[in-house]
Amino acid sequence: RQMCIRDSLYTLDSSEAERYRLVAVDVDKPDGPVTEVLPEQEGVLQHLHVSRDAVYVVESRLEGSRLHVISNGRHRTVELPAGSID
Repeated sequence: RQMCIRDSLYTLDSSEAERYRLVAVDVDKPDGPVTEVLPEQEGVLQHLHVSRDAVYVVESRLEGSRLHVISNGRHRTVELPAGSID
């Protein structure tokens, strides 16, 4: 559950969030501070994917799933159709 983009390592972390949160660590300073990118949500964060220009995280909820897209400091959420993510 770890992926790199540019100079940051992204991972889903449960140390301060039961349902996970997305954090980033500077690869040049691995012992440095952790930056919270996406806080714990109503559902469970899972299925992390990193592309050249965005980070994608699926949030699984009882009512259905959401796709969180983080790009250029912006966050948007896309409701996914029921049954589209297992």
